[in-house]
Amino acid sequence: PTVSPGRLFQRHGVREAYDAVPGAGLPDFDTFYQAAVADDVQAQRGGFALSMALLTVLHTRGLPVDIVAGYSCGVYAGLVAAGMCAPGVGLAILDRAAEAIALAAPGNAYGMAAVLGLSETRVTALLPELPGPAWIALVNTPRQILVGFAAGCREAFREACGRAGAMKVVD
Repeated sequence: PTVSPGRLFQRHGVREAYDAVPGAGLPDFDTFYQAAVADDVQAQRGGFALSMALLTVLHTRGLPVDIVAGYSCGVYAGLVAAGMCAPGVGLAILDRAAEAIALAAPGNAYGMAAVLGLSETRVTALLPELPGPAWIALVNTPRQILVGFAAGCREAFREACGRAGAMKVVD
């Protein structure tokens, strides 16, 4: 039988720790994955709260954090885990970053997608085919590449990746 993350988290006290994370407007524990589909900022806030909850569970079990590495918006939780700031400050920094991103690209002018199954070289070769600006934003693995692009390039990008043999494009 499959164990749902909710049941696993209940068993180890993660749900309670999540609910105790200070910060107005955090998404509900049971629904923040659904909120992520509709609102990227809510997804980031939920991920931050989950990171704080997991950190709390580790501390209550006497497991110190010796090293942290935040990835993407996880850097804010990493700051808290490293003792650089309190959870409320980390959440405030996350919110300010989200505001700055929204101001820098109003009206969803840009998008991102993860390409699975193509090399960085192959993805780079696809970018000039697009009708607007596009760039490699991050190389997660040799065959998982994040690409940023002007919103009007989304469909052309997906099609180009399909022709090139990508296993999947997630945006």
